[in-house]
Amino acid sequence: MALIVEDGTGLPDADSYISLTDAREYAAKYGYTLPADDAEAGVTLRKGAINVDVNNFKGGKLDSDQALEFPRVNLYCNDVLAPIETQLLNAGQAQVIYADRINAGTDIRGDNDGKRVIEETVAGAVSVKYDRVGADSSTVQVTEAIDKLRCYLDNGNGLTFRTRRV
Repeated sequence: MALIVEDGTGLPDADSYISLTDAREYAAKYGYTLPADDAEAGVTLRKGAINVDVNNFKGGKLDSDQALEFPRVNLYCNDVLAPIETQLLNAGQAQVIYADRINAGTDIRGDNDGKRVIEETVAGAVSVKYDRVGADSSTVQVTEAIDKLRCYLDNGNGLTFRTRRV
């Protein structure tokens, strides 16, 4: 199934920020790996887009019916309005980075308690030691992808607001 690439108009059925051809080109240029099979690559890219979209972003969706989080309106980066083309470019690059990690077998959004058994002893009584991987979750933060989106992230606690001189 072919990717439905967001074109900047807020498509209601888009499932990717980047085409397979562009994703392969970006991956090759920067040393990322996507599956060789196009169908498998499409699946990992779709999962990459989902991982982009779990973040909280500034601004608002261009259209309330759009499938993905980008494009966004009123999205400022370093006090400059971020063009839709740049938003989509950065989201697509982050998507490829997530897809690379997914392809490598990383469970980015793991659903266990974050405990990993590092030692188990059975001698009369059972003793188990756990290593804490992340405080309470096994979610992996892919900082390289987050860096592509950093300027767009809303890290507020809901009690802050921005003012802008007009």
